[in-house]
Amino acid sequence: MVSLPKGSPVVTGLPASKETVPQFLSRLAASSFTGYAQYAFARSTTVLLFEAGRLIALVASRGEQRVSGLEGLTELCQWVASEDGIIDVYRLSGELTRSLSGLLHGDTLLRGQEIKLMDVRSLTAKLKAQRFNGCIRVYTPTRTTLVFYRDGAGFGFFHDGSEVMENTAAESQKIANLPGAKMDVLVSRPVEQLQSYDLLEVVNLDKIWGAAVRVHEGDAEEAQRLRSAARLSALEESLKTIAAEVLGGLGKSLVAKELAGRGGPHCLLEPAAVEGVLSGVERSAKLVAGPSKTRDLIERLRVEVHRQLPPSTTP
Repeated sequence: MVSLPKGSPVVTGLPASKETVPQFLSRLAASSFTGYAQYAFARSTTVLLFEAGRLIALVASRGEQRVSGLEGLTELCQWVASEDGIIDVYRLSGELTRSLSGLLHGDTLLRGQEIKLMDVRSLTAKLKAQRFNGCIRVYTPTRTTLVFYRDGAGFGFFHDGSEVMENTAAESQKIANLPGAKMDVLVSRPVEQLQSYDLLEVVNLDKIWGAAVRVHEGDAEEAQRLRSAARLSALEESLKTIAAEVLGGLGKSLVAKELAGRGGPHCLLEPAAVEGVLSGVERSAKLVAGPSKTRDLIERLRVEVHRQLPPSTTP
């Protein structure tokens, strides 16, 4: 994903979970917002371009993979439903927003070139000869600027904090002269190939969001089920180990038999079933061990159950 200059801030650092995707995008649309919103997650980013409240472009990226339009909107809903992230919103002019639309859907010619190692004059001469359309992105870890080109000639600049197309290169030159400054060369997609409709008008965003939430809830339920099963399995092994320490291999068999007779370790979630297991082990243990050893076994088993499954805890 192309990292954009920050523009004129409207809101920054808003938790992505504060509003549903339909609520947030509808609010931007209703306010006739022009500019871009960016959702940032640990491993993915989505940029949404608005012009007068119309969603004219959306690109979602994770690593080197990029998707746009309906597919990108679906990915965004899934990420918001399942991951922590933040939203930044920056106001831009219509001219600048339209220029960014072509850029987001374009290709990369050069990426991450350290400026001090490049022959910038030679590069710009080639771009002029090729009648290049796109931009040069100049950046450091904390600052970014875009230099837009049309037919091989630079015609405008987008600097951090600005919401309009600037006509001075001073800020770009400052960033280019900073230690470690790099550049990308990005080709813009032709205007006739860009989305001309409002994406929010042609998709059922509530339906997409609802599907993403249901998938996440299903995943969460399955994860909880697996955690519970693992916890009960660990408890079963602990009880067998304790019984084996007291009565040897026979003790382990007694515990396994009582649990199996009640449907497996899941029965340990019910206090009455726990007492049934302990009573059954106690009856059988009395046939092979003295009262003192049997009491010690049952007490240790009871303590272990309460240690791993406190009465107020549900796995």
